[in-house]
Amino acid sequence: MTYGATLRSAPVFERLVVAPVVGPATVLGLLGGVLDLVHPGPSALAGRVAGLCASWVILVAVRLARLPTAALDWSPGPLPLLLPQLIQAEIDHYPRHPGDKT
Repeated sequence: MTYGATLRSAPVFERLVVAPVVGPATVLGLLGGVLDLVHPGPSALAGRVAGLCASWVILVAVRLARLPTAALDWSPGPLPLLLPQLIQAEIDHYPRHPGDKT
């Protein structure tokens, strides 16, 4: 029995939209946890701001997952396994900078 897979088409856009809040959510969440050992007041503020950042990530993920093109059917077989490898090999063939050699 073979199973078809699904290829998501929105992750690149999703990552671009949420990237500005991932760092602050991580740092403020950690800071809130550490501050809670000392004083709960500032830790609550850091935790709320980190929660707002995380809420943005969740909102974007939910909204983009509802788009009709959020996932594309990807049929089983050898082509889906080979195609990404061929694309990557072609990308790796070209130098990243004009002065670089392949």
